[in-house]
Amino acid sequence: MSLAGTASLRAFLTGRLLDIALEFARNGSDPSGAFAALAPIAGLYFACALYGYMANVVQGILFALARWKMSMSMRQKLFKALIRQEVGFFEQNSSGALVSRLTNDTDQLQNVLNRAPETLVTNVMRLVVSLVLMAQQHVLLTLVSVAPLPLAFLLVKKTGKVVGRYGVLQNDSLARVNAVASEAIANVRAVQIAGAEKTEVEEYCQATNKYLKVIEQTLFKETALRFVSTLLNDALSDVPLLCLSCWFIACGQLTMGQFYTYRTLLWSYRRGFRELAELFTGVSRAQAVSQRYFDLTDRQPSVSSKPSATRLPLSHVRGTLSLQGVSFRYPDQDEWALQDVTFDVQPGEVVALVGASGAGKSSVLRLCARLADPQDGSIRLDGHELRDLDLQDFRRCIGVVDQEPALFDRSVWDNVGYGCTLSQKGCVRDELLADAVAAAQATKFVEALPVDEPLGERGSRLSGGQRQRLAIARAIARGAPVLLMDEPTSALDGETEEAVASTLSRLAAQGRAVLVAAHRLRTVARAHRIVMLEDGRVVEEGRREELLAQPNSRYRATVEPSMEVE
Repeated sequence: MSLAGTASLRAFLTGRLLDIALEFARNGSDPSGAFAALAPIAGLYFACALYGYMANVVQGILFALARWKMSMSMRQKLFKALIRQEVGFFEQNSSGALVSRLTNDTDQLQNVLNRAPETLVTNVMRLVVSLVLMAQQHVLLTLVSVAPLPLAFLLVKKTGKVVGRYGVLQNDSLARVNAVASEAIANVRAVQIAGAEKTEVEEYCQATNKYLKVIEQTLFKETALRFVSTLLNDALSDVPLLCLSCWFIACGQLTMGQFYTYRTLLWSYRRGFRELAELFTGVSRAQAVSQRYFDLTDRQPSVSSKPSATRLPLSHVRGTLSLQGVSFRYPDQDEWALQDVTFDVQPGEVVALVGASGAGKSSVLRLCARLADPQDGSIRLDGHELRDLDLQDFRRCIGVVDQEPALFDRSVWDNVGYGCTLSQKGCVRDELLADAVAAAQATKFVEALPVDEPLGERGSRLSGGQRQRLAIARAIARGAPVLLMDEPTSALDGETEEAVASTLSRLAAQGRAVLVAAHRLRTVARAHRIVMLEDGRVVEEGRREELLAQPNSRYRATVEPSMEVE
């Protein structure tokens, strides 16, 4: 508001200075008199210019701070919503596309919405003040100036629709570009081993060319519409304005100072209209983006805590895990991954899940960790249906080791202690983490690592066996009464596997319930019970000796001979 006011005042003062100077020039008056008449107005002009500059700086800083705070708030809100989604959501959406939503979509919203208050207030005031003062200067010239406004407004509205429609296509194309790059970089070893660098480059170029094509289409249509709008609003009114102004000056109805003032006000009016038109176009683009932004922030994960969820303190958990008639299939899949699965895991025992690849072992562990919910049946912890428990409370009760250990680009001790709920601090906590590392047979290589050196993305600086042992150490360090392990020793040598298997037995002896999916004979041999799966069904259950003793045992006939001894 202050900027619009000072700009208009400066236009008036400039016109007044011109009129006074021309009058003294025509009259041939003493220059000292001209200086005395011009000095106060020039001083006022300088004060207005200084105030306008200072106001512009202060306004720019305040609005910039507000923009960045809003941008960070929007990103935090979106990230919070994303990280809460169920695992199946991330399996159906590429990480590259989601990161693109997190960065590009919020950037577009920031560029428009964060500037909207500043642009709207400043330019509405500029438009209104300029029109009022233009009318005071000369009504007829003002009417000629605003005559193309209705048609120009219609073109701006049309431009907004075009930009909004193509804005969605742009973001989708850019998300695809980021997804291709993210996937190729994440799997760069496989790409190089397969000699497929050229293939990935072609895939990336294809995605970027598609993105460029959408940009070109948007640019051509947007530029054409804006050109027509500018032509109508500016060029078509300039010729009649100039002719009328010259006529009024010749007739003595308009002075040169007044003409200059009017032209300055007209420039301010047109600038305000252009910036409001650009704001409207940007808002149209942001409107389409915001729909997807709010779709994500408002999306409720399919796996979450009920409003009336039961709180379950860790100290009250024994660790009895039971599956009763569990059936499950993945989204968009017709075949059942699990059918009528029933068994339990008691505190103090190790239960091994065995079966061919695709039999359903990982699916059982997935449901037991409540990364998904079964369509039929129930899974219970100490008699409580998992759906009825507070999700965070339940997750504190389990320690999980996946087939592909998830490590972060942080120090080794940050990785071991990640997600642990250890209440102890300082030396006591460090001792507990060190004990977990020792139990996972990882002390030797952990002590050789620099304390604060990051392990690289996904632990890339470690071998497969080292990553697996750190994941086991992290699961042990949580102190959870239930351990869920998916092939925890698949990347270990025989000696280390034997030590880790012995550790699992000791943990069970301490009262923990251990459910492990395994293909290694040493791990299975130490289990208290074996549950054999075929095509998502439990076909056999019992101790290893019992299953081997049965004459028609499916375990003895198909599983044990194929197990890795080493």
